[in-house]
Amino acid sequence: MERYLRADGPPITVDDNNKFKIIEKAHNKVIILLRHEFHDDFLTIDDAMHNVHDDMLQVLRQILEEHGAYKLMISVQLKLESSKTFEILTRHFHTHFMLLSHPNFVDDRVAYGQQYINNTIDLFNHGESGHVIKRVDRIDLKLARYRGMGAGHLPIPQALRRR
Repeated sequence: MERYLRADGPPITVDDNNKFKIIEKAHNKVIILLRHEFHDDFLTIDDAMHNVHDDMLQVLRQILEEHGAYKLMISVQLKLESSKTFEILTRHFHTHFMLLSHPNFVDDRVAYGQQYINNTIDLFNHGESGHVIKRVDRIDLKLARYRGMGAGHLPIPQALRRR
């Protein structure tokens, strides 16, 4: 199954040695899901992200180079254990979509996403919830086509046009 970020662009491919694999596409092939499922037990987002950091940057830069700007959402699936009832909960935490338009910003967006997810988990655990991370199950990268406004979409009033 070929996956595209743009209908008129080349298919998205991921190196076989990369930890992230293409899982699915949706919405007329403009949303792509890449996933890495952990087999080791990581107890923090920082440890899990460190484990896949190089592969994540490599695939994000490759797609940026081949397909141009896109929007990225980083999502993690965790197993949380209640310290009161010892119940195991599966929860997803994710960033909002972030624009990636230049290779120099990939590191910053990934670091921002990691911090955002850590803050979200801290807010979830704030107070008396008593949940602790039992393990990080997976990290998903959701990529969506970016359509900028570009020149020519908004008409410029005659009085404001250059002569």
